[in-house]
Amino acid sequence: MANIMDYIDWRGDLPFRYSPFNVVDNLILSQISYVNLHNIVPKINSCFDISLSDACTRYFYIHDMKKVMKDLSICKPCMLLKKVAQSRRYKNIRLSNYIDIVDEDHEEQFSAVLMKLSDGTYYVSFRGTDDTLIGWKEDFNMSYMDCIPAQVEAANYINLVCEDLNRKIRVGGHSKGGNLAIYSAIHCDDSIRDKIIAVYNNDGPGFTRDVIESSQYKSIEDKIFTIVPEQSVFGMLFDRREQYKVVKSSESGIMQHDAMTWQVFGADFEYIDDVAKLTKVVDDSIKSWIESLNNEEKAKFVEALYKVIKGTGIRKVSKLTSSKIKSAGIILKSYNSLDDETKEMVINVLNSLRIQYQRNFFSSFFRKKQARFNL
Repeated sequence: MANIMDYIDWRGDLPFRYSPFNVVDNLILSQISYVNLHNIVPKINSCFDISLSDACTRYFYIHDMKKVMKDLSICKPCMLLKKVAQSRRYKNIRLSNYIDIVDEDHEEQFSAVLMKLSDGTYYVSFRGTDDTLIGWKEDFNMSYMDCIPAQVEAANYINLVCEDLNRKIRVGGHSKGGNLAIYSAIHCDDSIRDKIIAVYNNDGPGFTRDVIESSQYKSIEDKIFTIVPEQSVFGMLFDRREQYKVVKSSESGIMQHDAMTWQVFGADFEYIDDVAKLTKVVDDSIKSWIESLNNEEKAKFVEALYKVIKGTGIRKVSKLTSSKIKSAGIILKSYNSLDDETKEMVINVLNSLRIQYQRNFFSSFFRKKQARFNL
């Protein structure tokens, strides 16, 4: 089974003028934004840029390869950077206007970089949720906030860096980065929106019903390309109007969110007809659960979960997953430190999710049985 690394082996020698930009290129560029390019790519408002090849050289001059490989949260994007930097197709891409914000006080995690391709077009790459705890907290805030700080930042960013560009623009991102790409295209100035030819959402969450029914959303709906894996969780959250394609993955469950597992065929992905039936059950359950809670209940629940995780002293999500048994004990200890009222609220909310899942699971099961009976 082939992935984006194999794609670079196959087509990395083909410049964009011979083989036009495609959806696989989009996924590759969306992954580069996960690399920490601080002090490597010129910051926002700078008139300078740097080639992707030179950026890679600087990165591995600053960062020890062995340490990078041991860090599971960054090793894959960094290895991808090294591979594209050696390919004719990508190495001369010009990187500029790098921004990276992690602000615990404002509960914001945001990063983006502007890329100029050899065909003269631009790709704005928005980073998805990184390894920081505050980044995940901001994601959960989407469940009850009209907009999160990263979304506002995304709209401001594209207005600022694309204002004077006179070429076609593509906008994209993976995970939350895909959501930010759509949000920025919705809320950017009209003059910039007219230059946007494609918006790529790679397994990123949707929006509230109010957003997708807005005139701004409808104005770019035909430009949105949403791709999710068969067992997508993140990409099926909230609502959307645009159609989506389902890509094959070499992994299962939540691990399908990893872009490195998406299967490539030629200059495109390998697709299947729809997401898995169990994925739809989980998706319907989460949506019903979210809709059953008011904003105050959602906010209290999210704050309680964040307090529990933060109380462990852990600040990186990868630390939680690297030793599940040890992490479970630390989390339980932190949970027990909550007051009784908060603990009861957390249990009640989680029980409501369990009930919604059971209801949707059995409803799906009986619909399937009924359909077979009617044949």
